[in-house]
Amino acid sequence: MNRVKDSSYDGRQESFTYDKVGNRLTKTTNDITDKYVYNVKNQLKELHQDSGTNHFTYDKQGNTIKEDSNLGANTFEYNTLNQQVKAITKEGNTLVSRYDSEGLRCEIEENEKLTKFIFHKENVLVETDKDFNAISRFTRGYEVVAADISGEDLETNRYYYTHYEQGSTVYITDKEQQIKNEYCYDAFGNVLDSKEEVHNRITYTGQQFDGITNQYYLRARFYNPIIGRFTQEDVYRGDGLNLYSYCGSNPVGYCDP
Repeated sequence: MNRVKDSSYDGRQESFTYDKVGNRLTKTTNDITDKYVYNVKNQLKELHQDSGTNHFTYDKQGNTIKEDSNLGANTFEYNTLNQQVKAITKEGNTLVSRYDSEGLRCEIEENEKLTKFIFHKENVLVETDKDFNAISRFTRGYEVVAADISGEDLETNRYYYTHYEQGSTVYITDKEQQIKNEYCYDAFGNVLDSKEEVHNRITYTGQQFDGITNQYYLRARFYNPIIGRFTQEDVYRGDGLNLYSYCGSNPVGYCDP
């Protein structure tokens, strides 16, 4: 089925098994195995790890509303359009999301700190603070090429992006070609190692990463790289029986969106 079965990164070995519709059954990392349990709707119900078991709860529309573990619970709220509007983590952090008339996330509040986004053709061009002071202003080609990024003193400097083939940010450099940010990912977008000296949200496959929830905002839905699947059903049902699958479990060969 062309799904990722094995991967390796600097001594880290990973292997995966799947059921017939592409649900991940096991993930083994350096001889430590996580096990996944699903219901008849292909919704992930349990994730068994060495640290304990995570339990997942869904609403009637198939949206993940709770991730419960022995450390506490992450909860998620949605509006009538099934857009995620609020997340509260087990640590007590909050992420509030608001959307424009085209369904794009135009504002977020991270622990009550407001950030606004200006889009062009579904891509972020400018990120601002609550007073519309530009935090990041992007120059785009096929992907983000450069960004004028402001520091806490609002002084702006230009930085340049280097990507993998799928658009994932690998390096951000300054005008002297000094590396300021650096990222290493596994096949499903988990950040294995990183260095960050300047503000940046654009990471795996060139998408926005939400640090509070550790999820990626992919416009129509949110993607959880830890479980390697979407947190909500696909509204388009022409891609198979598994409505939560991310890239058919082959994120090396495909990306979404």
